[in-house]
This record gives sequence, C-alpha cells and structure tokens, in this order.
Amino acid sequence: MKKCLKFAAIFFAGAVFWSCAPQAQFFNVDVKSNAEKELPLGNKKLAVFSISSQNKPDSLRLNNVGVGLAEKLEEDRSLQKGDVVVYTIPKIEFRGFPSSINSNVRAVDSVYITDLMLNSGADILLFVDNLRFGQYTAQKSAIGSRQGYGGVSLIIPYYVEMNIYDAMAETLLYQKFERDSIYLQILSSAAADENFSKVIAEHLPDISRKIGEKLGSFLSTQWTTQERMLITYEGEGAWEKPYRLAQDFKWEEAIALWMKLAETENPKRAAFAAYNIAVGCEMLERFALAEKWVQYSLQRFKFREAEELRIHLVQISKPVIAR
Repeated sequence: MKKCLKFAAIFFAGAVFWSCAPQAQFFNVDVKSNAEKELPLGNKKLAVFSISSQNKPDSLRLNNVGVGLAEKLEEDRSLQKGDVVVYTIPKIEFRGFPSSINSNVRAVDSVYITDLMLNSGADILLFVDNLRFGQYTAQKSAIGSRQGYGGVSLIIPYYVEMNIYDAMAETLLYQKFERDSIYLQILSSAAADENFSKVIAEHLPDISRKIGEKLGSFLSTQWTTQERMLITYEGEGAWEKPYRLAQDFKWEEAIALWMKLAETENPKRAAFAAYNIAVGCEMLERFALAEKWVQYSLQRFKFREAEELRIHLVQISKPVIAR
C-alpha cells in the first residue's frame, strides 16, 4: 500500500518526568493511503455478509466486523446510513469461497452467490469470515504518556478474511487475508490488577468493529492524521539541536546528528536516538531504512513506542495479499 505524507508543523512538548529523563515530543502527520482495491462505483449496490459460526460470542464479534465494514463503506462513498446492509449467514450453510482456513472449499459456487444477490438486491457482495484473536502481550511504556505515566499497552493479534464478489459479472474481485494487531491502551489506575483478559473481553465488540473499519479502508483512498513522537533530553544541546532541526522539517540534518547519538554505549540513549532516526526516515519516505533503524533501536532497548513504529513500518512495506 503506497503511503504519502504531509507534515503539519504542530509540536507538543512532552511532560518532564524526572531530572535528566527522556522527554516525549509529539507532532502530527497527515498520511495518505491509496486503496488496495477500488470498488466499482456507479449504481452498483453493496451488501456485507458475515459468515457466522455456531459459537455465539465469535458470531457476534464477526457481525461487529461486518457492521464496521458497512459503516466505513457508507462513510467513504457518502451513502446514507443503512444503505449497505449487513447479513448473517451460518457457516454450515455457506457455500462460497476457498480460503486459507476453509481449504475444503475448492471453487466459487456461482448458483449460491446468485441467490444471495437476488435476496439482497446487491451487485457487489462483501464476505467477512474466520475472525481469530491470538494471545495478547502486555508492554509498559518506557517513556510515559500524557494521560498517565505507567500505562500498559495490550497488543492483540488477529486474523480475518474478506472476499468481494461481483455477482453480475460473476467475478471474484478481491481477497484479503488480514493479519495484524490491535493496540489497547490501559492507564496505570486500570492496569493495577493486571486482569487483562477481562478488560480485553469487555472491549472486543469495539475492537471487532474497528477491524471492520480497517477492512473498509483498503477499498478507497484514505487520509488520516497520525501522531508521531520524537525523544529528547531537556538541557542537553546534543539532543535539543536535532529536535529543533526536526521542528523545521530539516530531517536530513537532524538524522546526521542523531546518528552520532546512536553510537553511544548507553543502551537506552542509543535506542532513543535510533528511534528518532527511524521517524525521520519515515518522514523522508525512506521506509525500508526506517524499518532497519527501528529494529536497531529495539535491539539496544525495547520500549512500546518503538515496537508500535516497527509494526506500522512493516504494515507499509509488507506485500499485499490480494487476488
């Protein structure tokens, strides 16, 4: 997925947590993501089908994915709420597409798909299936946050499939086998008991809906405002100078100074400098180089923000699984 960047000159000073401590400085970036697959427009009507299992909680979560997908399709195409209807089909009755999990399905059942088209009145049918959540991991922030130092970020991997079929043309337009992770931020007061499984269960409906929104974002060009962070040390010229250069978007000059700081034997400082270099490389759209620097940062010292950046950069550079 091609990413384009626009930079907003808005920097926010991070809080000072203790003397000689690293400080987080934040700024905004407008990120453009070109669609992986542009759906046919015109008068073609869309409908979403969630392929439901017999497990009620799984079925409800997958239906939430379908709702999020439908709402995103309506939003991006300026449709009225409810124009994209969400239907539920029992998995034991569904006859449609092969997938990485349903390997026993060998081919598209065109008769079955035609029945779905006639019953829904839609030309373009979008199917979501096989939602899976993996084992979460918990990471504490090494930098802190403006909402409360000591928070925990829960990283929840997931898998889901989306198939898009043009029923009139009898053509499979697109398949997406999506593997990614959702981040759930828990503030220190809420994370004290470390009962994370319960917290995740409470948020799974919203998480599932967000997954559906992300699936919808693959189907049209997106502009999103994202926050980026730089790390500096107040009162230390070697750190403040490259930060000031970054504020003026002089990324090449800032990177040259951070590279010197990345050579220090102090693992945290080296990691923070390398992280800044990775952010600078992303701003210059040198994504492969940015990925190498964030990997180096994590080798010297692991912290949540670097891991989040690493996942973001991998998402940019990984091949699109689409057919």
